[in-house]
Amino acid sequence: MLSNKFRKKTIRKQLKFFYMESQTITDAVANNEHLTNLQLDLLNKHGLAWGVIEEPLFSKSGLPTNNIGLFRTDNNAHLGTHTSRYLPCQNGELAKLLVYACSPIKDLDLKGSRGGEFFGGRKIFFQIPLPDTTIGKTSVKRFLTALNSFDGSTAVALGTCQTVVVCQNTFWKAYRNTNVAKVGHYSTMKAKLESLTEQIFHTIEKDAEQVEIFNRLSELDIYDTDITALKHKIFSVEDEFNIGTRKQNRIAKFDLDLELEFAEQGRNAWGLFNGVTRYTNHSIKENQSFNGKMANVICGTGAKINAIAYEHLTKRFNLQ
Repeated sequence: MLSNKFRKKTIRKQLKFFYMESQTITDAVANNEHLTNLQLDLLNKHGLAWGVIEEPLFSKSGLPTNNIGLFRTDNNAHLGTHTSRYLPCQNGELAKLLVYACSPIKDLDLKGSRGGEFFGGRKIFFQIPLPDTTIGKTSVKRFLTALNSFDGSTAVALGTCQTVVVCQNTFWKAYRNTNVAKVGHYSTMKAKLESLTEQIFHTIEKDAEQVEIFNRLSELDIYDTDITALKHKIFSVEDEFNIGTRKQNRIAKFDLDLELEFAEQGRNAWGLFNGVTRYTNHSIKENQSFNGKMANVICGTGAKINAIAYEHLTKRFNLQ
């Protein structure tokens, strides 16, 4: 049986050879019917088979400005206003990047892909499934996630998303320490996006490391003081004897979510973290649509709370 180290080296060589086979991603996809079909399927399946056009903006009196407006090609909706230096990343380009980069990776299934738009198309995302893994008592689905915006609120970002099968908890974290994990919408964007194809394998490696951290958390017992410290952190509690009614209600909801996770995962650090992600998915804003939940945990309040909890627990148990 091959060692993990040997397999990683072999896959890197295969990836390097694959990337050298063509000069550009566009060439590789255009000349490969299978990849082209995957790209189109990804776009059509998730309602993202539209692009954006740039229109120069003028003052009321007709004077030219240095700004452009971005408009959807399917319904003419205005998505953002930018300077002329801004370069949009089209949905088709992002889908092309992902299918090309993932195609050499064995057993990667695009049939379970997900995607959609937030806020009328101002933000969009794609998710491609990675092999399932098991953390503690839970089977976890993992997705390679690409996020883009047309309103200037985010760069093009690449990270992973873990969804716990038992209750659809989601956690997404961008890998900020890598050079090309987040790419701005400027003239260098295309070259950097092509470099992202080489970065994806590294991202998956980092995701495997994160799964190992989660497994470690599942083996660590916790005390009441750990629960209290985390609640103080995520709810910004400065004086536990002087907490407003609204915050008390939020903490009460969290306590209910936490007990449900302890029943599923056991009273350990992984159960504690899952209590947080259950709260951010289901209790911050109840009865949200799937895309609303995704917006919350990727770029909203839920994302901030998840990140605070993750950083706190990994520091607490020396797992960073």
